[in-house]
Amino acid sequence: MKPKKFSPFYIKLIAGVILLMFAGYMYYSNENNQYAAFIGMGGILILNAYSMGNKKK
Repeated sequence: MKPKKFSPFYIKLIAGVILLMFAGYMYYSNENNQYAAFIGMGGILILNAYSMGNKKK
């Protein structure tokens, strides 16, 4: 079975990284105190993607 180009694993990984980058930007710009929620969501997405990737192997 060939791996798909855009598998849910990569989508979740990329979304998690984008959320973490956005959270970092919010943290340094001091515009909003909700960056902790974005860090949490990004971390959960990345962990979820890694657990999915490990199950397939």
